[in-house]
Amino acid sequence: MPNNCAWTIVTRMERVLGIGGFFFRAKDPEALAAWYERALGIPSMATRWSWEQEAGQTVFAPFPADTDYFGSMQQQVMLNFRVPNLDAMLAQLKEAGATWDDVVFRRMYAVDVPAFMEIVRDPTFPLPWHPDRPSPSTLIGVTALSNPGFLLEIEIVAMVDG
Repeated sequence: MPNNCAWTIVTRMERVLGIGGFFFRAKDPEALAAWYERALGIPSMATRWSWEQEAGQTVFAPFPADTDYFGSMQQQVMLNFRVPNLDAMLAQLKEAGATWDDVVFRRMYAVDVPAFMEIVRDPTFPLPWHPDRPSPSTLIGVTALSNPGFLLEIEIVAMVDG
């Protein structure tokens, strides 16, 4: 072999396939698991040992320890759920006892902020929050969202007793 040759060994890097579990503490784990199953359709360990999710995008992002992005400094993690039909999910949560009074924060990402504001000001447009009791909120203009077809993403944080 000539002395001026370089060899590169290519190896395949193993990658994580997705979230394998989300574990957290609760005052009454059984009651909270039952609420998640009843209100959101997430099976509890008492029903099934795992939850088969639909394929889709997941953001995995560490934040600085002093961030206020999650709300209270006591909240150490934030878990967002993807839903295919927000109206149906809201009706289901209402049936499970959740109300707009439980919403503690709202963050909206809009590709076109002026168009969004025009729609929100239209009194005939059904807002995805209670108009008489708006929670603290932030509107952020962005150039694009994770799904290229989306023009708006709304994150709603609620505190519901299980």
